[in-house]
Amino acid sequence: MFPVLRIGPLALQTPGLLILLGIWVGMILIEKFAERFSISSKRLESLTLWSLLSGVLGARLFYFLRFPQAFWANPLDILSLSPFLLDFQGGIAVALTVALIYGQKHKMPFWATLDAFTPSFAVFAVSLGLARFASGNGYGIETHLPWGVELWGAVRHPVQVYEVLLTLLIFYTVLPVRSREEISKRQNSGVLFLKFVALIAAANLFLETFRAEGVRLFGMVRAEQITAWLVLALSLWLLGRRQRVAIEIPTELKQGVDSGSKVV
Repeated sequence: MFPVLRIGPLALQTPGLLILLGIWVGMILIEKFAERFSISSKRLESLTLWSLLSGVLGARLFYFLRFPQAFWANPLDILSLSPFLLDFQGGIAVALTVALIYGQKHKMPFWATLDAFTPSFAVFAVSLGLARFASGNGYGIETHLPWGVELWGAVRHPVQVYEVLLTLLIFYTVLPVRSREEISKRQNSGVLFLKFVALIAAANLFLETFRAEGVRLFGMVRAEQITAWLVLALSLWLLGRRQRVAIEIPTELKQGVDSGSKVV
């Protein structure tokens, strides 16, 4: 684990750098793949920047509202770059709200936009795994297996390594290698994003089995696993609906052409 990267007199937070790297690579992927989903890359980049900015500001605001005493000694800490002074749930809620408002204002198709973002979501998931590996957070339960790692005074499952390997596989799976024409013929919008969500949820079901942090319900099931089960079930249900739409539309078009009628 290497939480701090030292370059001469500078001491940089390695987890933060890895997350920023994931965001940067994600922006590159947006520009590369957006057109394959018939979405403007410039519009997607603007949506991303507005969401990130509002998310960071919202995370700091929510942290201030929850823990105002943290800023009493030094009020200027509200401008600090420290990630420990952020409420991530609040930040995510604000970022999603801004993204929805921006998308509706500019009439961006909902499912196609999520598909276009999917490669960026996947590479960001990889960067989160690398950040946990660098910081030592999200550590595993104790083990006697030969590939266990020494961490926090015990030999533990290298859950962070499992996470990086799984997210790399998911990233490879959802990478859109087909052209725009092939994508539009082979699948309906939303299918790629929902596959990604289902795979991430399934990966978390596996990973949470080996994590030492968190709350276990009834001494067996972790709260995070219940959430992952619910997300997996919902994403598979929606995936089935989106795939049925992809099958039904070409059939209707074919029937309309054969009968000489117009499908509305």
